[in-house]
Amino acid sequence: MPLLFACERAPQAQDRQPTVGQQAATASDSVIHNGVIYRSRADIVIRDGVKTLDVDVDMRNTGSREIVIESEEGDCNPPIYFQDSRTGREFIWSDIAWESDPQSKETVCTGTGVLVTLEPHGRGRFVTRSYPLSAIRGDSMPAGLFRLRVAQVVSHVDKTGRSRNDTLIVPGASVHFR
Repeated sequence: MPLLFACERAPQAQDRQPTVGQQAATASDSVIHNGVIYRSRADIVIRDGVKTLDVDVDMRNTGSREIVIESEEGDCNPPIYFQDSRTGREFIWSDIAWESDPQSKETVCTGTGVLVTLEPHGRGRFVTRSYPLSAIRGDSMPAGLFRLRVAQVVSHVDKTGRSRNDTLIVPGASVHFR
């Protein structure tokens, strides 16, 4: 299975050819990396009477070979970026800051490896992360429509044979806070 070693903006109808090496542009709703299209999803659900934001990343294999994607999920997930659709202001919410003990000067991260196998042209999803809406909004995020970008770490072996982690900033989701 050949590996590509760049991120590119997902092709748009008006594009002649996507530019290799670009991270997703604002108008794009996905990121392509190593032959896989990544798109974030978000839903507000109520669990045990608590409003919760569920965030995950959908994946689609664009190739004709099986791909195994490795990542890690735990208590040190990368941040979620919220952009207010009215003002353009960006809020960054950190899972690490939320999980850490404010009295401690260090954070110990624990997690487990996640392997997702995508059949040729198949689809998959990374583990859903769930957070209480009140913890995310706090007192700084107003009501309104927000576009989300979710940071997702993926691991692969580069062309030198070394294991490498890439952090993809995956667009696609929107959420409306009331």
